[in-house]
Amino acid sequence: MVTTRSLGDERQGLATGIDMLRAAAEAVEHGGWQALTQLDECVDFLLYRLIPHLRAHGEVLYPQVERAMGAPGATAAMSRDHEEIIRLTREIVTLRDTLAGTPTRQERRALQRALYGLHAIAHLHLAKQEELYLPVIDSAMTKEEAERLFTRLREEADRFARE
Repeated sequence: MVTTRSLGDERQGLATGIDMLRAAAEAVEHGGWQALTQLDECVDFLLYRLIPHLRAHGEVLYPQVERAMGAPGATAAMSRDHEEIIRLTREIVTLRDTLAGTPTRQERRALQRALYGLHAIAHLHLAKQEELYLPVIDSAMTKEEAERLFTRLREEADRFARE
């Protein structure tokens, strides 16, 4: 993966943020302010890093992958992952926003379910992207073309994060 190697730092940062979801789910079990702080950090990661990243990929990367594969719609399953990640993020934000003090057992369970589910889906999504789509980009683009694509991806993700 010569041309896509430059995505390593970005992907590592996303993987670290995704792992934070699991840690927050574990912290929620015990409740308290530490869990709420971790939850707030997760929400910030989701809203200002992960979702802008997904939106940029949907608009910039996936059309390139489909062209390179000669297969319109080849990224539809990945786009469906995006929808589920956004849905679970909304659920987590709603749960967080309705908390009044220390979460009840029912609130903790709902948060854990959403956080663990989101962790699993997002982790799998990144793995699929790396294993299925980045090799397509590597084989279809020169290093310079891929660098331009990745620069555009970062710019779009930054733009979405500011919206």
